[in-house]
Amino acid sequence: MTGRWITVGLCALALAACHKKEAEKPPAPKVETPATPPAAPPTTTTTTETTQTTTPPADTPATPPPAAGDATATVPTPPAPGETPTTTPDAPATFVPPKVIKLPPRPPIRLPPGAVIRPAKTQAQTKAERDILGLWVEQKRHNAILNFTTDGAVAYREKITDTPKWTGHWKAGSDGVVQFDLAMAGANGGLQFSAYPTAAQIMAVAPHWTKEWGGSGQYAYERMK
Repeated sequence: MTGRWITVGLCALALAACHKKEAEKPPAPKVETPATPPAAPPTTTTTTETTQTTTPPADTPATPPPAAGDATATVPTPPAPGETPTTTPDAPATFVPPKVIKLPPRPPIRLPPGAVIRPAKTQAQTKAERDILGLWVEQKRHNAILNFTTDGAVAYREKITDTPKWTGHWKAGSDGVVQFDLAMAGANGGLQFSAYPTAAQIMAVAPHWTKEWGGSGQYAYERMK
């Protein structure tokens, strides 16, 4: 019995020494447990419907549907072999008359007081004004000389050295005829003449009234050199 109690005592001492060592050890660090996250919201599930399209076979041409709004649209049927196709003539086009646009009336042209409208000169008038200028002598007797100047004046003398006895004015018309008048100094009226100058240096002069001017009828004048 004595040996048994000795063995039990030694075991008790060994256990006490172990408990003392465990008590002297530092305490183990505290491990924090992470907080539990909140629950996720419920997920909504969307169902997508899939439409299946049936494709016609490749060897069978699909017939196009009629146009929108056209309930009577049809597909022309090709003629049978050996038959002549017939066509229906189109309806004649409806003629729509053009719309007439009325323009507003143009305002009248108002000229200032005293203004004179001069018509444009003709080619014959311009040529006569150029051809009449200068000295002209009576072709047969050389006893009469006419002098036409650019200022529209005309003078008559018998010799080139004489003082003009008759003077007046000339003006070319649109037909190329030159009308001029001659009167003596101090007279109330004069004589009227028509001259027809030409490019051949010859001019015909026709007096309207010739009792006081040496003869009657036409007179031929040539340009003095």
